[in-house]
Amino acid sequence: MMKKLVMAFAAGVATVFGLFAATYDVATSEELVAAVASAGEGDEIVLAKGNYTVSAVLALAAGANMRGTTGNWKDITISGGKACGLLTMQAGSTVSEITFAGGKGHGVEMHGGVLENCRVTGCVRAGNHAYGVGVWNDGGQIIGCVIDGNEGREHFTGIGIYQQGADALIDRCVITNNTATLAYGNRNGSDGRVGLGAALKGGLIR
Repeated sequence: MMKKLVMAFAAGVATVFGLFAATYDVATSEELVAAVASAGEGDEIVLAKGNYTVSAVLALAAGANMRGTTGNWKDITISGGKACGLLTMQAGSTVSEITFAGGKGHGVEMHGGVLENCRVTGCVRAGNHAYGVGVWNDGGQIIGCVIDGNEGREHFTGIGIYQQGADALIDRCVITNNTATLAYGNRNGSDGRVGLGAALKGGLIR
């Protein structure tokens, strides 16, 4: 009897907590910025088809999720006009079906979480020891994404993706046409270009 009561109480708690998860349907840049600022663990942000512009990096909370409503990254673009980073992610978050274009620094910066069926393109970064212009991934999973057309402008490692962390994963991604406009000799005698597509300090690529 006691076991049944405990199970019933646990189920009730789960149901109550489930009621607090929110869905944010957004269709404008202003709505997107406000939704990301408000969303917490378990919440979901759903982007309507269209183009969104940000002037500061979107900081998605741990456990919050964001996706495009059409299921196709070609339909939804978040752009920074090469003036700022586009997105930071934390553990427990999933972002899917969105294009991130024209970021400055890291296009997408991952501290865990899952980036799935997205495109990261046209991001730029300058300065010595630039890691991960398209995506900087520390312990997250990048699945089925296209990472292309990103550009480094000094010594760099991993223009498309820089990855570290034992649990980090790049899975079934297309990483192509990531370039450098400036490369020159460093103290090790190389030309400063390391890992145009991806550079792995940890984790797996498959």
